[in-house]
Amino acid sequence: LAFAEPTETTGNQFLYVKDLFNLKIPADLVVLSACETGLGEIKKGEGIVGIGKGFSYAGAKSMVTTLWRVSDNATANFMPLFYNNLKAGQAKDEALWNAKRQFIEKYRNAAHPFFWSGYVAYGNMAPIKFQHVNWSISLLLSLLLISIVVFFVARYLVRK
Repeated sequence: LAFAEPTETTGNQFLYVKDLFNLKIPADLVVLSACETGLGEIKKGEGIVGIGKGFSYAGAKSMVTTLWRVSDNATANFMPLFYNNLKAGQAKDEALWNAKRQFIEKYRNAAHPFFWSGYVAYGNMAPIKFQHVNWSISLLLSLLLISIVVFFVARYLVRK
């Protein structure tokens, strides 16, 4: 993956599969929606070794990759459908399948399989358990923290 065009000051901005083998990435899901992220080099005894396999070795439990050059516009419309389905508690494979169906229904001019069928999921397909933030507790703790800071600042200013 290329993150940026290399310059004299930044140097190499590339991430290679070999770099992933030494990382610990305990992600529940890695989505690689760029072009051909599900492809790689065929190695005897290993199968296809590509960026997706690198993330698997690094600890990612599941992956969504692409099998060919995908359309940027279609991807920009497709991925929010997938993420909304995940957020609704659907299993990863179900969320991907439903996103494909929703995409066809919503973007009839892009209903050709080229625009949506290149996305594949593999690994642990269990739903993602999102942690919900209790905003009232967060607000109360923030106010308490602000009060403590104001107290100590006021105390400092009075002594000065």
